[in-house]
Amino acid sequence: IRSRCIVRPVEATWADSCGDNALHRLSQAARFGQFRPGPASSTSHGTASAQQQQPSPPCEWDDMVITLIKSIVNSAPSVASAQNSWRETALHQFASHCGIGSSILGHSGDDSDGGGITVRDLSHPETADEVVQLLIHASPESARVCNYLVAPPLHEACSLSHGPDELMRRFVPDLTVNRSARHIVARNEGLEWMRKRQRVIVRRLVSACPEALFASDKMGRTPLLRAVESDRTGGDVVALLFDECERYCRTVLNLDNAETCNVIKSLATGEVAETCAVSELARFAEFSFGQGQGGGSRHDDRISENEVRRAVRCLARGDLNSNIRNRRSPIDFLMNEWQWTPRKLGLAGSTTGIMAGAGGAALSAAAIRATVVSPSRTTVSALVTAALRRGTNPHDITTQLGPLWEKTVLLLKAAYYGSINERPARGAEDGGWRLVHAAVAFCCPTPLIHLLVRLSPRQVIERDERGRTPLIMACSSSFLNQMRANNRDVDACKCVDLVKLIIQTNDSSCRIVDSNCRLPLHVAIQAGHQWHTILQTIFAAEPRALLARDPSTGLYPFMLAAIANNEGAGKQKRKLTVTYELLRADPSCIELLQGI
Repeated sequence: IRSRCIVRPVEATWADSCGDNALHRLSQAARFGQFRPGPASSTSHGTASAQQQQPSPPCEWDDMVITLIKSIVNSAPSVASAQNSWRETALHQFASHCGIGSSILGHSGDDSDGGGITVRDLSHPETADEVVQLLIHASPESARVCNYLVAPPLHEACSLSHGPDELMRRFVPDLTVNRSARHIVARNEGLEWMRKRQRVIVRRLVSACPEALFASDKMGRTPLLRAVESDRTGGDVVALLFDECERYCRTVLNLDNAETCNVIKSLATGEVAETCAVSELARFAEFSFGQGQGGGSRHDDRISENEVRRAVRCLARGDLNSNIRNRRSPIDFLMNEWQWTPRKLGLAGSTTGIMAGAGGAALSAAAIRATVVSPSRTTVSALVTAALRRGTNPHDITTQLGPLWEKTVLLLKAAYYGSINERPARGAEDGGWRLVHAAVAFCCPTPLIHLLVRLSPRQVIERDERGRTPLIMACSSSFLNQMRANNRDVDACKCVDLVKLIIQTNDSSCRIVDSNCRLPLHVAIQAGHQWHTILQTIFAAEPRALLARDPSTGLYPFMLAAIANNEGAGKQKRKLTVTYELLRADPSCIELLQGI
């Protein structure tokens, strides 16, 4: 190949029917391990010798791939910027699979050792980093070029590809009770090795084009959302994206702390700046007319640095586009993952591990059948709830959840505080992060809140920067509005379960007032909650609240219920019912009217 590049360099620019040139194909081959041959097969001259049957060390094949890339790029520098029929450059091809030599096709081994693919067979992360450097150096603009999905290479790198079936069979853990711990450990090591290569590739692409951190593809996905969507991507990549976004805001745009926090919150919650609408509509219209589909125009679609900076400054000021504000949100998508099954999330041994924990008691036969034989009916939330009821150590549960837990904590910090590094409250548990408050603010699944409460029980009686406890937040109208925005049934038992969970953890939370000196009962009544859902539970924990006036209105609870914000049909009947039940619970409230 090197000789051919010297004698006929024009051949490097030739493309096949898919528009792929030699560098495109080389990037694909490096990913799928086609340079890693297995044992030599029998030939017409007889069986190969034992020495030939041993595959070459991975480092030699990695060096060969790097040498070939240098030869092709030096013979025809334009191949690095060439796009195929899907508008993908060679950098797209390599970054979309996140690494070199991720599988070894045809290489078999002893099944007792976990199969033919081992950690030793995978290339070092530095090799993948060197390949990305070569491609970016050959064509710096390739880091900004968008493919047919209007996604630059960074978007593709943030999704850890599952790879071919051979790779899945060797590394991705399956949901089998009889799988030995040795096999599970081997698979976790292989997956961690893949994540290391992904991490160095993402870091290199961010340094080449930091504006891609804030860009959305054709489906409205940012690199952060792509990383959250990929169940194979670890929390370290999500943390890297947040750190780089924060660094870009502070050093490049010179934003202050409050403006930087607004940008980070917008990325985590999926809010879009006003100026982003123009660019997204323009790109969508361009691809609607078939631009870049092989036979059409080859107009390049690149990320505009000035456009991204203008959009980020709008996010910092809070100028949001209400028309596309409700696009796919990273934190909402992650909360939906808690309703997935462990098999869909690819959690190693989590079906039994979440239930029993590290060193926990063995599962019964019924529990194994419920969680393994029928995984489609058993979600992660259900497993966490069952584990907490069995008394499993919450720290063991978080260890079993793995990347799901890591990304959950990072997104809660970013969406609620606007940072994943700075400690917002020095007196709180967990280094100042009030994650229970953050989980309640974003209507997270009740099992997740239960797990956070078990990890930090004191947070249920702590007030956040706005003077609210988790109970007051759960009783407020903003919590109901958030549930309606998420298309959830506000009459369901979610609010009741959450309030009961907080009160059972510490019933003194019913006596803690907010910054306006309002009790949780006052907040719940004004939000329009019904007696048989939340009000009765709060009254049972703190009966004296019926005799306390609301400082904001000067009204007693039964009077406040008559003017509550009840929505929907029959609101007058609901007001009357709540007022009657409050008076019935403590008739002495009528005596308070004497002298008014």
